[in-house]
Amino acid sequence: MKSIILLDDDEIAQIISKKMISIVLPDSKTTCFFSPIACTAFLESANDRNQFILFSDLNLPDADGWTFLSHIISRKLLNHSQIVVLTSEELCEDGRELKSKLGIEHCVPKPLSPDFLEKHLRNI
Repeated sequence: MKSIILLDDDEIAQIISKKMISIVLPDSKTTCFFSPIACTAFLESANDRNQFILFSDLNLPDADGWTFLSHIISRKLLNHSQIVVLTSEELCEDGRELKSKLGIEHCVPKPLSPDFLEKHLRNI
């Protein structure tokens, strides 16, 4: 079972997402971050980065979400298939080109739904 990393500066959204993940994957471990800086430091110190799936908001206080994800991928902290973007539907559409360029397959409107998790998470 992969471990979940949840990056969102909105505490309420984090609580909802974490609850949805625990409903669908009750045995998973979810580590939450409010800052991309803290999330990056965590990934840099991880021994086995392949064990993680990152759910990342795009509207972050310390960095642009797309820039943060590009940084994570370019430094090989995670690969594109381990990343799920959480944001508004409009930002998913606006970022379609960047999403494609980075190879990110999943851009999901917030709040995270059990339907998405059931359908996609087991295949990530």
